[in-house]
Amino acid sequence: YKRYSSLTEAKFAEISTSSSFSKSAEAINKVSTLNVSPSGVHKITQRVAAKVIEYTEKNKKKSKVKRKVPIGR
Repeated sequence: YKRYSSLTEAKFAEISTSSSFSKSAEAINKVSTLNVSPSGVHKITQRVAAKVIEYTEKNKKKSKVKRKVPIGR
């Protein structure tokens, strides 16, 4: 199991949105010193998606909290 930085994982996920996991892995392997398989790209993309969903849900809950705005007298 290889560990990649959050930025690297985000880039993998970004690349995989425009092509298949096989093509994404091929592109990543050609332009970098990293060696990743199509299933590795898939797993990373799933992990990034889960983080995005978690972040989005957390911020939805925060935005639903009604806040009273103080009115100066």
